[in-house]
Amino acid sequence: MKAIRLGMAMAIGVTAALMAPMVIAAVSAPMASVVQADRVTPRVSESGEARVVPMTQGKWAYLGEFVLQPGVQRTPEQRSEEEYLYVLSGSAILAVDGERYFVGPRMGVYLPAGVDVQWSNGGERLVAVQFFAGPAAGTQYNDWMPEENDEVWPRPRRMPRPPPSGVSLR
Repeated sequence: MKAIRLGMAMAIGVTAALMAPMVIAAVSAPMASVVQADRVTPRVSESGEARVVPMTQGKWAYLGEFVLQPGVQRTPEQRSEEEYLYVLSGSAILAVDGERYFVGPRMGVYLPAGVDVQWSNGGERLVAVQFFAGPAAGTQYNDWMPEENDEVWPRPRRMPRPPPSGVSLR
């Protein structure tokens, strides 16, 4: 009797194992991700005047850090996707379809798809959280080169604090 139960259990186990890849392959939902900035390779514009840290990218959105070097006058670029920025530090003049705006810390910016955008930066770095929404979100940075300059990147790791109870590290 034990042999029959053992044989049935093995048959069920093997069947489940063989079916598992089919079930996994049928799932088409994107994977969740949690990304630490100092473990992402920044990408730099050809001129070296701007840098992005592409944090996460889904099917319809992109989230990253945007850094504009001091003294930069970027040429106008047309946005193909909606763009949102939250300025963390620094300041600049942002021209949107020719209309100029001062942007600085703790300011939010919305740029609709199709507008021409031009940055003019002053004497300090502008650092902003950047979010694109749309089917090609963040793809404009695919041609930018991985950063290879004297900045320490990734930064040296510190031992992280343990997470609060009930928080998953996956």
